[in-house]
Formats: sequence, structure tokens, C-alpha cells
Amino acid sequence: MVRLRKVATRPGRPASLEDGYTLEGQQVEEPVPGIPYAIRPGARDKGAVDIFVTTSVRAVIREAGQPVVLLTDNSEYRIEEIR
Repeated sequence: MVRLRKVATRPGRPASLEDGYTLEGQQVEEPVPGIPYAIRPGARDKGAVDIFVTTSVRAVIREAGQPVVLLTDNSEYRIEEIR
């Protein structure tokens, strides 16, 4: 189970989600540069999507003991493992 949090929108890029948006669920696969990152949300609210997908991942930054950072065309996200 992971928690995906949108940290920021790149300057001059469109924002489809507010900064601070958080979603928890199962990742479809590990984040890889060049393809969108996707997770299946854990809670099924009315109108919730079956799979949440970012724009194409441009960079994956991993530092020991820190959340994984995803940089996409439009945004910066943090991924945390949760139990």
C-alpha cells in the first residue's frame, strides 16, 4: 500500500489537482521514467476512479529513509510506503 501526495505543480504548467492532494492505494508497478505512474485507490468513494494515473514520469529520485520523489511533465509527487 502506498500514499501518493502531490507536492507542487511546475511553474507555467496546468494543474488538474490541487497541491497537497493525497491518495492511498496499491501501486500497479514500480515508478519508471518514461511511463505514467498508476495506483489503484484503496477506498471506493462515489465517483472514484478505478486507477489513478499521472502524466509521464520524467525522473524517479530515491534517497535512503525518504519518500520516493516523482517528477512528471506537470507535477512533483511523493510516494510513501504505508501498512
